[in-house]
Amino acid sequence: MSGLIFLLVIMVVFAFTRYFILPKIFSKDSKKLKKYAEEAYNDLDTFYNSGNEHSKELIKNSIIGMAKEGNDIAIKFCEDKGWDIGLKN
Repeated sequence: MSGLIFLLVIMVVFAFTRYFILPKIFSKDSKKLKKYAEEAYNDLDTFYNSGNEHSKELIKNSIIGMAKEGNDIAIKFCEDKGWDIGLKN
């Protein structure tokens, strides 16, 4: 795996890590939490769109993995992209 692809995958993981920590700091109804969730989604979109085809596939697989673990932002991103994550009954 090239250094750039590895860096992109790390950046995706970082974008979601802060989303998992924030609910412990802010109320779920907090405007700040909603703002940070929106920023995490936008970061994810930026990371995904900045990659080449190979890195996009790696990032896509990482995002789908996070969605399967229940990450709300990843689930929304997958739905918006039309990716099947296998959560529907």
